[in-house]
Amino acid sequence: MSSFDAVFEDARVVTPSGVIERGWVGVSGGRIAAIEAGDVPDSASAASVHRLDGAWLGPGFIDVHVHGSDGVDVMTTDEEGMRNLARFFARHGVTSFLVGTYTLQRENILATLQLVKKVGRRVEGGANILGVYMEGPFLNPEKKGAHREKLLRAIDREEVTEYLDTGVVSALVVAPELPDADWLIHELVRRGITAVAGHTNATYSQIEHGMKQGVTSITHTFNGMRGIHHREPGAAGAALLLDDLACELIADGMHIAPELFRLFWRMKGADKIALITDANQAGGLPDGDYHSGDRDIVVKDGVGRLPDGTISSSAKTYDYDFALFCKYTGASFDEAWPAASGTPARIAGVYDSKGSIEVGKDADFAVLSDDGAVIGTAVNGEWLPVDGSAS
Repeated sequence: MSSFDAVFEDARVVTPSGVIERGWVGVSGGRIAAIEAGDVPDSASAASVHRLDGAWLGPGFIDVHVHGSDGVDVMTTDEEGMRNLARFFARHGVTSFLVGTYTLQRENILATLQLVKKVGRRVEGGANILGVYMEGPFLNPEKKGAHREKLLRAIDREEVTEYLDTGVVSALVVAPELPDADWLIHELVRRGITAVAGHTNATYSQIEHGMKQGVTSITHTFNGMRGIHHREPGAAGAALLLDDLACELIADGMHIAPELFRLFWRMKGADKIALITDANQAGGLPDGDYHSGDRDIVVKDGVGRLPDGTISSSAKTYDYDFALFCKYTGASFDEAWPAASGTPARIAGVYDSKGSIEVGKDADFAVLSDDGAVIGTAVNGEWLPVDGSAS
């Protein structure tokens, strides 16, 4: 007889080997204990049973690049604000995320790192906080995007060490053409932290060089980087052409024309695409005027811009982006799912425990209707239905 803490039954289960059209998943101790086709056997028992009526059950979405949402800015909030942010994400299919810092003064960045450390990994009723994704201050001013140029700075080994010694940094963005970037990338690799190229004016060959040092992914592809030219492919060309480089993609339909999603799909495939929101505090909120850090943000048509028109962030949610990505690529949910789970899990350094539905991994699920609406999530086996019901 098998006994589980929870069973999720009558679901289309997305696994690495394919879809179980009608199956069930058993959870024990916050981890996946069983994945089977058909009905739950009579010999099995569970403390709670959740019937999903044929809904999609796949690995929980993982957003590795997000600066806030639902009125919360990660660099100006407090402990409760961070927890509320985690709960908001869970309502949109996200079961884990990295807290995305952006370029501010050294003390502001350190304060956010310490806040993440204090809040911890597990948030009751919300998504897991896996660590921090540092975007800035070691970026190229020529491709600064919405980052304040006066706050960007040269790579300083003592400053870098102070950030990394907090123990919460999971990924860090650096322009690989900057002086001392090789040292920084080596240090990240030595500590098991993902080195991300971004906000870069690097040439194709400079991105290749960065990869040889240890860069494995590139931030919000096509945004904040040297574009493609027929005589110099640039960082954008490298992102598409270098097979081992994972590409972050903001699939909100504004940062990149949605027609180009098919290009990413053909060139990279789900295993080398990481869907991100790159949302700020306006994520999930209506168009309007907002304040992020020390910047005024105007959100119109779901995208945030600085007063001068520079795109600063998205205001869409992860489930919206996932559905839009599937629509324009023509990919089915199960085909696209690794771009929302497995690839981000690798960037966050947690693929051994998250990112796919496999026995022994954490019981983190996103449950979707046929139109992509989030029915609920499970985080470490805790069922969090969007409508608040127990079933």
